[in-house]
Amino acid sequence: MRLGLISDSQSSVDLFSLIKEKLIQDIADLEFEEAFVPSLADVPFKAFQMASNTDLVLVISFYSETNDVTWVKEKLSEIEIKTGVKILKYLQESEFGELLDEDELEAEKELEAEKVAKLIHAYLYDLDYFKPRTIKE
Repeated sequence: MRLGLISDSQSSVDLFSLIKEKLIQDIADLEFEEAFVPSLADVPFKAFQMASNTDLVLVISFYSETNDVTWVKEKLSEIEIKTGVKILKYLQESEFGELLDEDELEAEKELEAEKVAKLIHAYLYDLDYFKPRTIKE
């Protein structure tokens, strides 16, 4: 299986190595294609290119301004329909700048990488993960 990873240079952190480390433990024969683009607005074009030679694309961005986020999500959804390749969209408002020290930053990066790896694993092997769950009081 070939997984495309796309992020933008304006994103506050790079989680690719942590995500790959977590996924390789669970998924055999996994290959990666990585790309960084200048800005969030450049992501859809790269996703369109990457969809032609990957089985799944993950777009990950931790942004500070929400200007392009809705537009990017819409474009990525259009690309999914055109190419038939699923694009997982992990676009989050960044909170990394608010962390106080290097240990906190590393712990937060580890937590986010775990969330992303779980999302990918669930999409591939456990679609029940996405079912709504009722909260028991």
